[in-house]
Amino acid sequence: MHRVNSQRGQALLLVMIAMVPICLALGLVVDVGMAYYTKTSARAAAQMAALAAVQRAMDLVYQGATYSCGASNLGCELSPTACTSNPPLNLQSACSYAQANGFSLGNVWVDANTTPPPVSGAPTVQYWVRVQILQPNALTFGIFSGLQQLNVAASAVAAAANMLSPNCVVALDHSANNALSLNGNVTLQTVSCGIAVDSNSNSALSVTGNITMSAPSIAVTGRCSGCNGSNVHVSPAPTTGVQPAPDPLEGVPAPQVPSGCDHTNLSFGGNTNTTLQPGTYCGGISVSGNASVTFNPGTYYLVGGGLTASGNTTLIGSSVTFYNTFNSSYAFRPVSLTGNVTLQVSAPSSGSLKDMLFFEDRHAPSGNANTITGNASMDIKGAIYFPRNALTIDGNASNQQLIMVADTIGTSGNATNLTIDPNAGATPITPQISAALIQ
Repeated sequence: MHRVNSQRGQALLLVMIAMVPICLALGLVVDVGMAYYTKTSARAAAQMAALAAVQRAMDLVYQGATYSCGASNLGCELSPTACTSNPPLNLQSACSYAQANGFSLGNVWVDANTTPPPVSGAPTVQYWVRVQILQPNALTFGIFSGLQQLNVAASAVAAAANMLSPNCVVALDHSANNALSLNGNVTLQTVSCGIAVDSNSNSALSVTGNITMSAPSIAVTGRCSGCNGSNVHVSPAPTTGVQPAPDPLEGVPAPQVPSGCDHTNLSFGGNTNTTLQPGTYCGGISVSGNASVTFNPGTYYLVGGGLTASGNTTLIGSSVTFYNTFNSSYAFRPVSLTGNVTLQVSAPSSGSLKDMLFFEDRHAPSGNANTITGNASMDIKGAIYFPRNALTIDGNASNQQLIMVADTIGTSGNATNLTIDPNAGATPITPQISAALIQ
């Protein structure tokens, strides 16, 4: 009996000895998992902190500074500086953001420069900020192997850069189904610029019908529904699962709307033929019937009411911007151009609203649908920018010098043919400066 108990004790001891490396291995897996989680969090915090610093720098530039070190408090640190050493104002915003996300200022370093870092696209960079985080990660089980902690490092570089290229069709919504939707007999092709869909939905890009879609690049954060259909030709095959593309127009400052109203609830119908001057149009502009409206060069502030055209109307304007906004007295309405509208409009080629044709207030209420459709002539030169609301665009537009950036974008119909080339014409659309991650 004593011999049996002794054997059992020995067996238990052997099992315990055998479990030691297993427990150490499991502990290492737990510690590595926690370190990976910390690294992921540190990377996200570094990215957002770098973007915050660059955006602060861009705000200073909008107020009159230049992208030069020391200009109007635009700070540069040529080597990494700890956040505890009171860095320049715009870099302090990066430090504060990292701290707000749980990282000690003693573990965060910042530096910035106007000399482009060695990355792809560096010639477009105006100013950049790097954020580095080194976070000691205590080991729970690793101490048995002699390790007390594991240092986790993460960094990110954001820049004020010309981000218009490579994308000229961008659907900004991060979760919508059918964020970019092509339905019917549709041809959509871009020249010298890509297509980006930021939604993480399984049907972020949706194609149905006889579809031809081509671009130098097609990037989708989520997935494409219908891309393998029998009558669908998408080239190249979309790259899916990518990070959302930046808004290429987010760096364009919104115009300051003048006080008061130059016109209220302006409406034209019948066979009217009129010419309008730039100004503040409270209640918007409505055109119907066979009316023809010529817009003289300048900015048209649509304070509520939007821009509406239907029937056999004609809208003509050169060097114009339609800024669609609202206030407490005049409710927001989208742009709606439907029917057999003849549209011949172009954006300014200079000034603060250079290349901006339709510009939606970034604070506009969401849930609206902007529509540009018709069977008549469509000649558009400039950016169509609806960051808060949907855009539906149908018709025939060949070699249009434009950019389409909207919350969601859809095309449909039996004969929609859109060829988009920002470099078409004598005055190609030039890149706008915006904040973007480059590393």
